Amino acid sequence: MPAVLPRRGCLVALVVLVLGAVAAGWLVWRALDPAHLRTVAETRLTEALGQPVTIGTMNLSFFPPGVEGRHIRIGDAAGPARSPGVSLGSLRLKPRLSSVFSSPMVIERVEVVGLALDVRRDADGRWQLPIPALAGGRQAGGRGTSVAFDVNEILLTDGRVTVTNEQRTPGAVAARAMVADITSTMRTSGAEVAVESLTASLGRSSLAGNGSIGTGGMTFSLTWTSLSPTDLPEVFALIGAPAPAALAFEGDKPLTLDVTVDHAGVLSATGRVSASRASLGTFAITALNAPFRLLNQQLVLDPVTFNAYGGTHRGRLTANTAATRLTWALDSTVERVDVNQLVSANSSAKGAIDGTARVQARLRGGAAVPVLPAVAGTVVTRVSNGAIHNFPVLAAVNAALKVGAGDVKDLRFDTLSATWHVADGRATTADFLAESGELRLTAAGTLGFDQALDFRGVVALSKVESNEMIRRVRELAGLRNQQGEIEVPVTVTGRVGTPAFDVDAAALLEKAAREELKRRIKKGIEGFIK
Repeated sequence: MPAVLPRRGCLVALVVLVLGAVAAGWLVWRALDPAHLRTVAETRLTEALGQPVTIGTMNLSFFPPGVEGRHIRIGDAAGPARSPGVSLGSLRLKPRLSSVFSSPMVIERVEVVGLALDVRRDADGRWQLPIPALAGGRQAGGRGTSVAFDVNEILLTDGRVTVTNEQRTPGAVAARAMVADITSTMRTSGAEVAVESLTASLGRSSLAGNGSIGTGGMTFSLTWTSLSPTDLPEVFALIGAPAPAALAFEGDKPLTLDVTVDHAGVLSATGRVSASRASLGTFAITALNAPFRLLNQQLVLDPVTFNAYGGTHRGRLTANTAATRLTWALDSTVERVDVNQLVSANSSAKGAIDGTARVQARLRGGAAVPVLPAVAGTVVTRVSNGAIHNFPVLAAVNAALKVGAGDVKDLRFDTLSATWHVADGRATTADFLAESGELRLTAAGTLGFDQALDFRGVVALSKVESNEMIRRVRELAGLRNQQGEIEVPVTVTGRVGTPAFDVDAAALLEKAAREELKRRIKKGIEGFIK
């Protein structure tokens, strides 16, 4: 008999425990009533997204305790199942067990899976956000329910933001970027949401950062931990600008971007491009550093510094992203650049010229492909201690003057300078000047971007060279100027690699003979008078 009592006591205790567990489960189920929580969640999401939200199913799980909502509709129930601006895969609410019987209930975490936002830049340049300014406090009740809750944090996974820029040439395809694989922890404080530990991908590139969303708009600070050249058009689309054709750069954290969109949809941004290597087509540079800002749809990079072909660059680049077709302006100075490296790497005229140059440029253009035919402005060049190879202008002059052509195929110079006016696919100058110890070449004409030459100029031989020629051909004395230099007009045509020279030898010799005859007559008269 005594042995029966312990067994009966254990059975009673077990029954009590089971009943207690059932009662606790029933109480938790009542506290986490899916129908009530669905109403509350719908209300909170409607407030946050600014559009009607309906949750199709809300299921309760005990291990771990929580409520999961699926089949979520955003927008008018009579309309399409997905709003063009927002969609949502699922959400899960994880409550703090100690608060399930209190009000407000504390939700430790809301897990949001598959939130997708469409952000658009309209034809007026304003950004249209699918989520309006957040409003209201931290407590919210469902329609006709007393249930309320506080949310500690929101965990976002598998998020996506699609950015579409419609402010482009009419009929053209809008620029688009998709930031995918977004993971972040968000914390609410009143009407503000702090976005922390953000990671995402854009094409093959990856980025990280943080931000905030609230009544004033949204602000994000992003750093690209890796950046693929193929993703640059999408990166530029994030700030509403087309990427320059054939631009690429790489390095450790090559791009940082702080972007703000205010409540009126106006975007502003600052950031920095910092790349160990970069290229624009065939133009290769190193140590690129360019802080930038975007305000009132004007993009400014200042100063833009980099190294290229042995020289250093410093300049300022501005772009008007408000225009239907983007336009840009460049104010640039390059010091000590190796001209041979520069020309050989970026044209078919390999080895055509060498020397060390200083280049100042003020250029403007548009988002055209190819770029060069649309460029206009002024370029001032000064090259020191170099040569134009396969440019036998001196040999052509010697042959025309009947003093022997010689084998001088290069035009060597101590300095070469010119001011070029660039437009319509060519560069025109009126002050081309190349000087060396033996000659001076002045010219005016046009250098086409297709390397076509069309110049009219004068070769002035040094006094020493002139005297040597006159010693060999006396009649050439009539070609001397007041400085005692023989001057020979010359025309240069053809192409950079195959120039052609034209010297009117007959006219020159006729002029020389005429001037020599005048000189002798004058000398004879002076002798007769004496």
